Amino acid sequence: MQNQRENNKFSIRFLLVITFILPFNICFGNYYDIKNELHTNRLALKDNAIWITASKGLLKYDKGLGRVTSASEELGVNSDIEYLSIATAPDNSLWFASEEEGIKKYDEVLSSYRAFSLIGIDTYHGLLYSFAFDSSERVFAGEMDYVFYVDKLNPIDEYPSCKQMYQLATTKDGGNGANRPTMDMAFDSNGAIWIVSDNREASNNYKDGKVNLATLVKKDKASLDNTLNTIHTYPYVYFKATPVLEYDDINATSIVVDNNDNIWFTSNYGIHYYNQSTEEASLMNNTTNSSIPNEHFYANEKDSDGNIWFSSSTTLMKYDGENFTTYTCPDYNEARSILCDGDIVWVLLKNDTLLKFQNNEFETIDLTLAVTGIKESIAEVSNTKAFISNEMLNIENAEGINSVVIYDAMGKIITSANANGATSTQIALSATIKGVLIVKVNNEVVKVVRD
Repeated sequence: MQNQRENNKFSIRFLLVITFILPFNICFGNYYDIKNELHTNRLALKDNAIWITASKGLLKYDKGLGRVTSASEELGVNSDIEYLSIATAPDNSLWFASEEEGIKKYDEVLSSYRAFSLIGIDTYHGLLYSFAFDSSERVFAGEMDYVFYVDKLNPIDEYPSCKQMYQLATTKDGGNGANRPTMDMAFDSNGAIWIVSDNREASNNYKDGKVNLATLVKKDKASLDNTLNTIHTYPYVYFKATPVLEYDDINATSIVVDNNDNIWFTSNYGIHYYNQSTEEASLMNNTTNSSIPNEHFYANEKDSDGNIWFSSSTTLMKYDGENFTTYTCPDYNEARSILCDGDIVWVLLKNDTLLKFQNNEFETIDLTLAVTGIKESIAEVSNTKAFISNEMLNIENAEGINSVVIYDAMGKIITSANANGATSTQIALSATIKGVLIVKVNNEVVKVVRD
């Protein structure tokens, strides 16, 4: 009987502990449920090369040589993780960030900065989707409802959290804590910083309708300077940005300030325009303007002539101040980022393909070999022919086939074979294998696409 009572007491205590802990576990889990694959700051221009955050690691496309190489190897950084954002500062230093390793700067030497916010025991988040640089070359990175101020901070590795974190205002009454990714940031000519966020998951936490979440917020230069000149204590302070526009359940992903200091940003609602002078906002999409395709445009950029460029998954679009003009090509699929570079617009696709748009024509640049780290032999004439027919991969090589290794686009080995010097062979492919296949025959590499 005594044992039974003790067991009952233990069961009650256990249930109380679980009841207390469970909401925190759910809360922590939400931080990792709100990753946004439509983060758009994946391309940067430095030293006549396009620097790229690919599906794994960093790549570099040398525009002069037309050659793709692994920037991860060049810089000595991890080539097996996904970098979330990359940007070039006015002083030509390169900044990039990952969830695993925080912020890194490359300027002849590599420096590391942590930008994680501690939310529980051994629990961090590091969704660093954006960088912004003001006229004083101060460096800012966007985090989960935070801005991380990097300038004048010594590179550190030993601390997972830093006191240079500023929590954004999320409502007009200054409330905070909505747990939303900060997707993009930009400065206007007066030194004010403008920030857009992904409100989708946060909206689910405020279904009572009592809280409106700001999608577009602003902090003017004087207020920003005052904040940054004040010594703060760990772990963060309120940024006290001014909420400008509020939307429920919105995924705002990219922001541009045009030559007249007006704000453009993209979301699942359409293309947003905010006039600073009149403080009026407008929304443009296929319903309001038939020349805009009925698609979700989620990236935008400004070129040197002041044109605003937008990208959906399948379409590139230019706004010249009066008209919208669209462009596309057969390879334009699952676009993720665009970068304006003089008269060129670069487009990064999800499958590690770079599109070069110039003179109204597209050129396709395959990045997959650099992502996988597979070395491609250089031959004046290819000795190997590979094609797919009737679910079979057919390989021919007049000089004889000794070894065959087949990789997927990420560099993972699918299968291998030895043809013992035969001039042709067939390899059966599973019906689930799709997309780009990298076929290494002897020391020569060819690519095959299976739809």
